[in-house]
Amino acid sequence: MGAFERVSAFLRAVRRRLLLVHLAAGLVAAVSAGAAVLLVCAFAAWATGPHAVWPLLALGLAIGAALLALTRFALAPLYRLRRTRDVARQVGTHAPKLSSDLVSTVELEPELPALAREPRFSHELVLALAEQTAQAVGTLELSRVAPTRPLKRPLQALAGLCAIYVLVALTAPGWLGRAAHALGRRGPLYAESSDEPIIGDIALTLTYPRYSGLAPKVIPNTSGDVLALKGTEVQIETRALLPAKQATLVLGEGDARPAELSGGVLHARFRVEGPSSYRFVLGLPGGRAVREPIAHKIEIDPDRPPKVDMFAPSEDLEVAGPKIVELGFAAEDDYGLSEIALVWQVGSGPEQRKVLRSGIGTRSAQGRHDWDLAEVGLRAGMRVAYRIEARDTDNVSGPNVGSSRTFYLRLFSAREKHEAQIERQAELLEEVLRALAERLEAPAPTDEQAGRFLDALSAAHEREQAAITLAARLSDEAKANPMAPKELRPALAGMAERLGRLVRDEAEPLSDAQGRRRRGSLKAPALARLSAESPKHVAELENDALKLDDLLGRQRLEDLAALADEAAAAKKRLQALLEKYKRTRDEATRKEIEREMRELAQRLREIQQKLADLAQKHEVPDEFLNAKMDKNALADLEHLEEMIRRGDLDAAARELEKLSRAIDDMQAALGDDLRGFRDQRFAAEQKALSEMLDKIGDLEHEQKRIADDTQKVLERQREKAAQLMKDRIDQFVKKELEKVARLQKRAHEIPQDPLAPFDQEELDRARRRIEDLKKTLDQGDLEQALEMARQAHGSLKSIEDDTQGEMGRMSVSPRARQDLDLATRKLGEALPVAKEIVDDLEKAMPSREDLLGGEDRRRLQDLGGREQALKKRLEQLMQEAEQKAKEAPGIGDAPPAMRGAQNDMQRAEGNLRGVRPRDAYQNEQQAIEKLAELRKNMQRQRRPNPSGAEGREVSTERIKIPGADEFRAPKEWREQILEAAKEAGKAPEPYRGQVKKYYEEIVK
Repeated sequence: MGAFERVSAFLRAVRRRLLLVHLAAGLVAAVSAGAAVLLVCAFAAWATGPHAVWPLLALGLAIGAALLALTRFALAPLYRLRRTRDVARQVGTHAPKLSSDLVSTVELEPELPALAREPRFSHELVLALAEQTAQAVGTLELSRVAPTRPLKRPLQALAGLCAIYVLVALTAPGWLGRAAHALGRRGPLYAESSDEPIIGDIALTLTYPRYSGLAPKVIPNTSGDVLALKGTEVQIETRALLPAKQATLVLGEGDARPAELSGGVLHARFRVEGPSSYRFVLGLPGGRAVREPIAHKIEIDPDRPPKVDMFAPSEDLEVAGPKIVELGFAAEDDYGLSEIALVWQVGSGPEQRKVLRSGIGTRSAQGRHDWDLAEVGLRAGMRVAYRIEARDTDNVSGPNVGSSRTFYLRLFSAREKHEAQIERQAELLEEVLRALAERLEAPAPTDEQAGRFLDALSAAHEREQAAITLAARLSDEAKANPMAPKELRPALAGMAERLGRLVRDEAEPLSDAQGRRRRGSLKAPALARLSAESPKHVAELENDALKLDDLLGRQRLEDLAALADEAAAAKKRLQALLEKYKRTRDEATRKEIEREMRELAQRLREIQQKLADLAQKHEVPDEFLNAKMDKNALADLEHLEEMIRRGDLDAAARELEKLSRAIDDMQAALGDDLRGFRDQRFAAEQKALSEMLDKIGDLEHEQKRIADDTQKVLERQREKAAQLMKDRIDQFVKKELEKVARLQKRAHEIPQDPLAPFDQEELDRARRRIEDLKKTLDQGDLEQALEMARQAHGSLKSIEDDTQGEMGRMSVSPRARQDLDLATRKLGEALPVAKEIVDDLEKAMPSREDLLGGEDRRRLQDLGGREQALKKRLEQLMQEAEQKAKEAPGIGDAPPAMRGAQNDMQRAEGNLRGVRPRDAYQNEQQAIEKLAELRKNMQRQRRPNPSGAEGREVSTERIKIPGADEFRAPKEWREQILEAAKEAGKAPEPYRGQVKKYYEEIVK
């Protein structure tokens, strides 16, 4: 090994020793610094008390001090020895005589390669210096040039610190434990647990959320457990049982809040946000902190969702069109309702909501809603799920939502059902024709052909039995089919009856012949009775087949005509929507146009298919199939859609007009085909219907003439009244209108929700009559105004009686009683005003003798005679309709409808003769309406139109809740129930609440 290598090896050994020494010094210094910092932090924690900041602060400071010490005693010195030259200088400080040679040797070693290329000084001298230095370092001890002196100060510091710890542990062991406890715990929750109570009884003050309407509640001398609504503010008052310097309230696992401590009395407050617990921590003199051993519970008193009941016509309702469905609802909540809504879902589509009540505020609400299914957008076959939802007033964690059970309704297609029945009628016709064929093709009843003859008649007999069963079933179904011809049901029922009688007569000889055949004694004489009966069956089957064929053809053509009517209606709607879209360019209108075009295309395809089927099956003679659908109609509809998409609306309008003419032509042709078929195959019926329609039209026209003449008398009466009051009418009306405005205001101030459902309806009725009263006064019609005033006063009086009766007989909650008191007070303010208006109008009205002169009285008597004569004509027409009902079954529905008009005519006659023209005029108008409705119904029989069943026309027919008319029980019965409810207190204690609730439910 050369001299330079020996020198380098020596220096590496020195570096390793120094590395170990400085690392040891750094570690000892870091431990000492960290321990010293922890001791200081422990003292501070003991002095100030436990806090969540102390563990993190102490740990951070200790780590920081340790890092500083490690840097100072290890990293910095080692950084200074990073180069060989630095190590050589370090050795030189402990061996001064060798210092210069050692440093020079280390610095000259890198110069040797350059010295060989360019000699600047003697190479031999360098080697000699290296050799001399290597010999010198070989005599040095590592302990001399790399002493352990850097460890001295860190070790001294560590020893002193240990001495301090030992001293404290010997002189104040409790203090050291408390300090360590305070330092190691994260705040008051981790204070030491006391073995004894540290606070006395707790007084709680609960301030409930505003929405609950509950007054603050004070609970003295409690264990401290809290049961309250979410959002409740809790105020705690208690007394510390230990001499405390400070107090802390700890919620849950670590939410510490300072508590007020004054004179030993603790005050704290918190807000209930969820299930949790709380406890107090007391800071005692000397830095000790103690906590309650057992936490106090915080539990949530749940605000339950509202309870909702819904009453509907049926759980699974089937409707024939967009009717108005009556729904009833009742909702109640623990603290108050904010909203009641109807929620429905069509198929699997999104849910839709309609708010029925909002901003309610009371704890219960009830009422009814007329749900117009037109807003649902139903189509045939669709199923709708619907329910009532109620939201409460919880604005802390809610609102909570309660829901009634779900009901369902479905829109059925009258046409689909009708077409299914037509197909089954076609099956019936097929059975009849096969039975007829079996009989006509049966061989002669000879001895040789006896078996074959019997087989043919047996097969025909079985087919006739099947035809009878099917005809009877179809007859029952036709009763509920509004599209079926009136002749269909009696025709099917008559067929089943006649054919059934023939089958029963044939059963005995057929059974006898079959028995003879089994015994082997079947001969021609035994078939004589069967042979004689068979022609009767043939004649009946032929007549039935012809009748069924005519009815089937008629229904097929009526169905086509109805489809054409719907296509024409869709076309008109499309034209109106296109005009609207040209004006507004509204996106919703464009989407509606697209829907209408799809609807029209569907109708045109159905017509096209049905025309093809009729032509192929020959169910209708060709002479009645002159209508054709333009083969380009569907293509034109596609072009129309494309034009609208491009925005070329003028071209679209021209294309739609072209399509409109094609549809109108087809509609007219189908109408002609149907009319021709009826006139030829149902001539007697058509004649009878036409004659009946003409006579009903004449009666309607004459009744209108009588009503017009009655109205003229009324106008003269009104003019006479105006003349008699012309000097004071304006002033009187002005004065009364002021009273009506005051009455209207007070009527609208009456709260509706506290009232029973029937009284809510009565209040709505009263408000409408007050509005009518205002209008009639504006027109100067005092007689009609008096009638409206009387009705409004009667409704308000009825509500007041019911409300007072309910409050006097049934215990109610304080909140409900408060609401009812308000309603009663407002009713008491409105009733005197209504009575005053009635009295004023009665006094102001001129007498009947003053209003009607002798001429008008004679005219009314003449009108009464004309009304009597018209009533007799109607009676004769009713008798005629009953006689013609057999040959034209469609007329059979006329007499019941005529009786309603007859009753109105009779009342009109009495009022005319009694000089009561206003009442007579109302009766006359009612008779006109009934005659007009009867005429329209009979006209519809000529051309059934299922459009209402297809969801395109809105029907105002109301589907009511069963028993809804009886919802208001007789007052006497309700009084008996209320009296019986007083006896509920005599029931056994466990059942009194249930008995009381039972009676309350009965009288709702």
